[in-house]
Amino acid sequence: MSRALAGHYDHVNHYTSGAAASRLVTAGPFAVFLAATYFLELDVLREGINFGNIFVLLGSWYAIVMALMRKYSFGKYFMPMHATDAIFIAYLAFLTWTVTWSPLPRDVIIQVIFVGSAWLAAASLADTPAIKVASFIAKSAVLLGILSFAMIFVRPDAAFQAYSATDRPELKGVFFHQQRLGLFMAMAIGLVGISYLNGEMKRVLSGWLSYSRTIAVAVIVVALIAAFARSYTVFLVVSLAIAFAVNQRGWKKGVILSGAFMAFVCMFLFYDQIAATLGETDADLTLTGRTMIWERSLEVAALRPWTGQGFASFGASKFDYLWGAYRPPHAHNTFIQAYFDSGIVGLVLLVMFILAQLRVGVLVSQVMRRYSYSLFLGSLTLFAGLTGVFYGGKLTALFCTTMLVTAIEAEQVRRLRRSRRQARRDLPNARSSAAGLAAPQSASAPSMPGGRA
Repeated sequence: MSRALAGHYDHVNHYTSGAAASRLVTAGPFAVFLAATYFLELDVLREGINFGNIFVLLGSWYAIVMALMRKYSFGKYFMPMHATDAIFIAYLAFLTWTVTWSPLPRDVIIQVIFVGSAWLAAASLADTPAIKVASFIAKSAVLLGILSFAMIFVRPDAAFQAYSATDRPELKGVFFHQQRLGLFMAMAIGLVGISYLNGEMKRVLSGWLSYSRTIAVAVIVVALIAAFARSYTVFLVVSLAIAFAVNQRGWKKGVILSGAFMAFVCMFLFYDQIAATLGETDADLTLTGRTMIWERSLEVAALRPWTGQGFASFGASKFDYLWGAYRPPHAHNTFIQAYFDSGIVGLVLLVMFILAQLRVGVLVSQVMRRYSYSLFLGSLTLFAGLTGVFYGGKLTALFCTTMLVTAIEAEQVRRLRRSRRQARRDLPNARSSAAGLAAPQSASAPSMPGGRA
């Protein structure tokens, strides 16, 4: 192997192994940032002020300040810029502009600060190994799963969803809603699944989970089943199928992607029938109930089709007349919510951002020949956003995790491409040097009788 190529592989191994001293500085901040996002989902400190957003703000700026401190410790401030970042900055700038016509201008500023801080933290943590993020989330899922099951015995009145859409109890545990518990467990299962495909599951289920990885996975799976989060389970399977298929070659990729697409289309078209079969009876959780919310949201959004009503304005009292006894907190659809808040302009920017994120996952499969964590997370966030709001709305743990892992893998791809280009440039020089060293040796070789060297 040439010295140039050896240097290339040393660079990649140095980045992915987690051995660099500067990376040790980010080990704490990424965990603090992720743990802070959990308070957006947990049923704690939810009275009055939303402490979840405050914790995310503090966790974000802790990560940012640590990145700034690294400038003085290691000589540079690490915050790479990628296409996803440029698009998101444009999107965030437009959301900020909506303050000039929003019925809730104070909410616009506050939410922009929260979302912008989370994005800046994710960009600052882009040199954190993705496997460490997956491991932290897997450990968190096991711990939160155990605590949720413990709630059955400690506080049985608060352990299950108060208004179940089925005849069976739906576990919510320490989360404020059973769907949030199910989505978090689905996210953890998917990350463990990707680590298995990459041959690094033992590193993800490491530390205290290594004593019994089977039990750890069982806790997460049983918690997902107990939450009875049917749609998120389907989205989990489809997202894993996409992440798996993109890394395949030839006809296998087409077959898997086509099957995943058809499964999703059938699930979406026959949601009510499937829900009825599974026991969903309340209109507020069926597709029929959601379509009523979608229709009324679209009616108001059409009053300002290009610029929307203003970011974070869905909950304004001026729109209360649209709803009856149930006042939805959001439009129950990412794209309708974005259209309502920021119009066609904001919706286009958001779609560009989502596609840019998914492109990072595809590049990981093409360039690094690995199954992409960010492609799974981006797909799960996208599909979950068809019946909820995870892009283009207020912060969620899933959205923050997707931003972080996408930033990490985008930087991995950039570094690998740069090192490969450097290796290609150095290879001719290495060959020339080798030829130059060989020529004098040939010239100075002694002559043998008969004219043979």
